[in-house]
Amino acid sequence: KKSLPLSVFTTTAQSISYSADGNYAWLEKSGEIINLKNEQSIGTTTSKKVNWSTDGKQLCDSSQLISLSDGSQTNLKAVIGDIDESQLTNNQLIYLSKNNLAIFNLDTKSSSIVPTKGTILNYWANDNNLFIVITDKGKTEIKNFDIKNKTFLNSTSLLNSQNFSFYTDNKDMPILIDNEHRIAYLLSTDPKSELIADVIRDVTVMKWLDNNKLAYTTESDVYIYDLSQTKAYFLTRLSQRINSLAWSSNNYLIYATTNEIGTIDMNNEGNNITVLWQGNNLSSLRLDKKSSVLYFSGTIGQQSGLYKLALK
Repeated sequence: KKSLPLSVFTTTAQSISYSADGNYAWLEKSGEIINLKNEQSIGTTTSKKVNWSTDGKQLCDSSQLISLSDGSQTNLKAVIGDIDESQLTNNQLIYLSKNNLAIFNLDTKSSSIVPTKGTILNYWANDNNLFIVITDKGKTEIKNFDIKNKTFLNSTSLLNSQNFSFYTDNKDMPILIDNEHRIAYLLSTDPKSELIADVIRDVTVMKWLDNNKLAYTTESDVYIYDLSQTKAYFLTRLSQRINSLAWSSNNYLIYATTNEIGTIDMNNEGNNITVLWQGNNLSSLRLDKKSSVLYFSGTIGQQSGLYKLALK
């Protein structure tokens, strides 16, 4: 559709995190939480890191649990005590406090400590699996903790690094990213399988197309990893570094570089590229459920912030 981007929220261009259902956005620098359905702010948080609840209804930061429906807040420190960061899954709050990882049941109001030794670098919980990255005495590991039975299932060694993050769009195949070495570890949630199902190297950006296919970039090159075949194939190459990807149900892979947003037609054998928009500081792509509206961060003319672009 030939349309112009419309401003959703005016602020500096910055990284944006979106809820799993795509209905809410959190602006990393300004801390604003935006309801994308009515394009109104429902509040702010001063935390440097937040986590969306797995049901997409709440947002956790270091001190509060924020309801996305009305912006109401629960003071976690008043309920639990000191918290450095937290994550909510299945009505259980997984929280880190002074390098101690614990699980707080919101129904019973009781806490249980996860027995760990060393420095916790990152963690992520999905249903009954709690993945923990720990470094101890020069050795770095990822461990899978069974939340229900309170026992460790399996673990494996990693390269030593201080910068790990999780990519969790596909809850059945969470990905641990070693940002220092640009390695993506595909994690198995099946305790009977190896903890690391496969490894992809030199990764800069990723986006699941479905439960079996993962698009990823190595700077300006685009690849598709096929989980069913455990191998990747080259798709196309751009002239600039790609910083964000989105996937359209119409079989288009949408990309952003610093200066342009475009599409790669997956139906075309030549993978034709079409530029949708050019600007500055473009990043943080997100499509709505109907693949009809594209949200992004950037600068257009003299104005920066969160924008939306109608695609159809």
